[in-house]
Amino acid sequence: MRKSISLLSCVVLASLQFACAEKKQLTEMHGATIEMRDQTKHLGATSDEMNKTTTKLAETSDKMLTNTSQLNETSKDMLTNTQELKETSKEMLVNTQELKEKTAETKRALDEMKGVTEELYDANRQGMALGLRRELIKKLHEMPAMENKLAIAAQYFLSFEIQLWQDFGQDKQSEARLKLAKDAAMEFLLEAEGLAPKRGKVAALSDVTEIKWLDSLMSNNPRASFNALAAMMHKMNRKQVNQLNKTQSDAMSLYDLIEKGLTYDLQYQKGQVQLSEVPEFAKEVIFHKDIAIQLLQTRMNVLPTIFMARVSGLNQKTLIGKLKQLYLPGQTWTLNFDELHGGIVEYYNRELLDQAVRSRRLLEAAGVTPKVEVDVLKLYHQMKVVSSQRLGKTEDLEKQKMLKSLDQIFHQSNPETDIPALELDVVLGP
Repeated sequence: MRKSISLLSCVVLASLQFACAEKKQLTEMHGATIEMRDQTKHLGATSDEMNKTTTKLAETSDKMLTNTSQLNETSKDMLTNTQELKETSKEMLVNTQELKEKTAETKRALDEMKGVTEELYDANRQGMALGLRRELIKKLHEMPAMENKLAIAAQYFLSFEIQLWQDFGQDKQSEARLKLAKDAAMEFLLEAEGLAPKRGKVAALSDVTEIKWLDSLMSNNPRASFNALAAMMHKMNRKQVNQLNKTQSDAMSLYDLIEKGLTYDLQYQKGQVQLSEVPEFAKEVIFHKDIAIQLLQTRMNVLPTIFMARVSGLNQKTLIGKLKQLYLPGQTWTLNFDELHGGIVEYYNRELLDQAVRSRRLLEAAGVTPKVEVDVLKLYHQMKVVSSQRLGKTEDLEKQKMLKSLDQIFHQSNPETDIPALELDVVLGP
């Protein structure tokens, strides 16, 4: 009995153990089932999100497909436009080549027109300037008064082409200005040679000496015309002055050409330059050297004579009055500085006396002895200087310069003093 109870107890215990084990497994299975349920719910949610994302991706793909189709159409349009642009570029290239050729033709035509215009300008200037000079020379002979001759002589020199030279057109050529200088020197020196007194004579008081020596009874008084040309050959046209300021070129009045020509002559004689280095205008001066020297001698006498004749009133006198002034003993005239204001004194210095001094120095530099005409020197010795102020103040510099210039022309000064050895009547004011 006791064995049966033990066996039964064992069976019951085993059953309980089995039941506990099954319960534990059932519990674990229940927990796993709940966990799977939760995971299934989460997976469902994820599937929903994936479905949504897939839907959006599908929509995006549809849009991309649409955009790609549009891009494809656009690319086709661009290809078409590129082809059209290429054709247009070809047409533009053809047009550009044609335009280039037409431009070249236009340039050639303009160059030809420019050449023709420059030639016409040069020929027209040459003809008009020459015609004007011929007319002025004719008037120069016709005018009886020296003042008129001087005015016409100045215009004559202003009308030379060398005075009208411009830094463009045919004048732009390197030798153009030198050629104009050569033409001017040749024409002027030949013109002067036809008017010059014989044997290099100087006749500064030509309207008196014509009668005194009866050298010529011609109404046109060629000596006076020669004197006027000699006196005015330094004149320069304002057009040349403007060009000198622009181009920094050397001045080329007719006086300048003679000055440069004599300088080249002296350098050639000393072996300082070769003949090939002497410009053509200078050769013209050298060839006509006697006339060039006679012009300078005349100029040195005529310019101070014009000054003295005006200040003394000699130019207002009749022929008899002039003869009396020059040849009767005891004649004097007055240089009264009280009657000459600063502007007039400066003008006389600049336009007359400075130019005369310049001519004398050029003669000396050329190795030629300056010659003062007897009647001119006589008129100078008749001069009496009067001033109510002592010369030596700052405002009297131009007056002092005038006296010194006269002294340099006639060689009358003491080399140690500034005032020439002339009789000076000074009337001092209060």
